[in-house]
Amino acid sequence: MDVRFGIMNYGVLDYGEAASPRNVTVGIVGTTATVDSLRRWIDACSQGVSAKPSRQPHLFPRFPGFGQDGAFYSEAVHSPRDIATLTTGELAALNREQDVAAYVQRASELFANKVRLLTENANVDVVLCAPPIDMAERTINEAYGKGMPNFRHMLKARAMGTRRPTQIVLPMTYDPGKKLKRKRVETDRRVQDEATRAWNFFTALYYKAGGVPWRLPKSPSELETCYVGVSFYRTLEGEGLETSVAQVFDERGEGVIVRGGTAKVSKHDKRPYLEAEPAQALLASAIERYRQEHRHYPARVAVHKTSPFRDSEREGFEAALADRQIEVWDFVHLSDSKVRLFRQGAYPPLRGTLLEHSDAEATLYTRGSVEFYATYPGMYVPTPTLLRLHGSENSIQSIAEEVLALTKLNWNNTQFDGGDPITVHAARRVGDVLKYMPAEQPLEPQYRFYM
Repeated sequence: MDVRFGIMNYGVLDYGEAASPRNVTVGIVGTTATVDSLRRWIDACSQGVSAKPSRQPHLFPRFPGFGQDGAFYSEAVHSPRDIATLTTGELAALNREQDVAAYVQRASELFANKVRLLTENANVDVVLCAPPIDMAERTINEAYGKGMPNFRHMLKARAMGTRRPTQIVLPMTYDPGKKLKRKRVETDRRVQDEATRAWNFFTALYYKAGGVPWRLPKSPSELETCYVGVSFYRTLEGEGLETSVAQVFDERGEGVIVRGGTAKVSKHDKRPYLEAEPAQALLASAIERYRQEHRHYPARVAVHKTSPFRDSEREGFEAALADRQIEVWDFVHLSDSKVRLFRQGAYPPLRGTLLEHSDAEATLYTRGSVEFYATYPGMYVPTPTLLRLHGSENSIQSIAEEVLALTKLNWNNTQFDGGDPITVHAARRVGDVLKYMPAEQPLEPQYRFYM
């Protein structure tokens, strides 16, 4: 079932738990105009948003609102004291900067300083950053290209020390009259209908405030599993060396981040990898973080990578598992598949279609046509995922089912047509932010600070 209908019919997963956020106190940073517009939109959507008229009503459901008596059982609270505005003088000084890269850096620092000021003087759960449309144009369109700094990633890195999750809200989210034109394409960026925008915004807000909207299904016979995504990112300093990082998730989607050691780059295929010792240390740290959160070790560990498992990595990972007497594990390599399937009719293969090549390799359509939606919800021809098992206690079919389920643990997108499992999706998000943070800077372990 679509998680939106699950929330409307049954409420969020953690309703009634002591830690569930009944009130989400929101801080807002922006211009006077963007702050006022965003506050009005939040208040209006909190009362509910009607469904978009469509021949696919399951694809575009209504938004039930965000209040303590609604499906989320939580309310967004904001007041004038929880606001930090960008002054006319600050914006004028920023706009005099002609160099695009310098503009992005100064814009991110301006917002980060305002976030720090706000959090020092107000007790908020999440800080919304609402740049004006001209700033969005310069930081997104003009700053597009290799080697250019990324406003979103840089802002999140610089605001990390405030210990408050941030969420960047572009003007098109709360004002469909605003248009952000693409630099390389003549058409405007596609804006989702208002109910879908509200679903995505408030679900992410609820998760960032510490809530758990939904979880993976789990039968009593299944082992308690720790999901670990291993990835690498290229630092801005340190001569471009790759650094390893692990994203640790449980069935509830509660994730923590572990930063590992420096990786090496293979002379053969130019891909980063870990030697046995740092691989062992990375996975050991990930499992220990899981134990700290749950007070026990998992019965099973599933490790996902977007690059092949080298012998040194497997040796290190297996040593970390053996030290903790974890006997059930799966090492899964995920990449784009070169295989394409064709379905009779006008639509792509169904989401969840699996073509097994061998006992250890299969092509999985994590995106595709959805019968519940009665259409294919994507804009482009879907690229399936190639699954390769580098050691597993489970069948390729059960691993595929699990990967498909993990694609739903993305709280920025409530429509279940995401292509990547959360382990891989988080890997990209976390690495993008961490590369702007000095290696000696402490990182926030929760994933909600990076999404």
